Amino acid sequence: MKNSLKLVQHCAAVSLLLIFTNCRHKEDDSIVVIDKKEVDSVIIPLEQAEEMYNTYTDRRVELIKNFENSLDSLNNYDPESKTDNQKYKAAIQQKENGFVPTRYISYDYQALKKYMAFIEQESKKANVNISTLRFYLANYSDKSTDAEKKRRNTIMMVPSLQKNGKEYAFFTANDDKDNMRRKAFLLTEELTEDGTSYSEDKRDKASLGTNFTSLIMAPFAAQSQQSLAGNEGGLHPPKN
Repeated sequence: MKNSLKLVQHCAAVSLLLIFTNCRHKEDDSIVVIDKKEVDSVIIPLEQAEEMYNTYTDRRVELIKNFENSLDSLNNYDPESKTDNQKYKAAIQQKENGFVPTRYISYDYQALKKYMAFIEQESKKANVNISTLRFYLANYSDKSTDAEKKRRNTIMMVPSLQKNGKEYAFFTANDDKDNMRRKAFLLTEELTEDGTSYSEDKRDKASLGTNFTSLIMAPFAAQSQQSLAGNEGGLHPPKN
């Protein structure tokens, strides 16, 4: 009886050890090991990063502040005008605080990973390969409803592909012929529709007449357009 109990205990211990080892192997298999040499073209020394940050401070920040503050001159508004009243109050507040230029944009890391996975997923559906990820310099307009973002600099991410030796930003949409196959449609460097797809020289139907803003804000459901542009990072420092 004792021998049987010892045998059961031994078997149980071995089973737990095997389960634990198997879990460790699965966990280790999920870790991607990247050799430092593979990222040498991307990683820069901290000293260089600091120098570039300070150079931007010296050569750009004051120019931005002076320009934006000049737009907030109280002479530009009539405080008695109903249409200008709100702008006038905002100008007073802005003049008191002074304009604070954007110094960096942050993205939620997990959200960024999901964005990368999504654009890869869309490119595979369209049977194209992403060659680069462009970061466009951009600016929120004075009409922005978000006071924290109004007139502030930001960046936009757009994937690009290679066609005939050239780089093109792109979005995806259903094929015009059968509305089933996904295709990649090209954008110009100004992010307006190029009028061609990756696999064809010209669209079979008339241009959808979209621009970058409409791709982000309101994709056309009929053609199942899907913007691949990424934005909405956190701007820092925020306005005072």
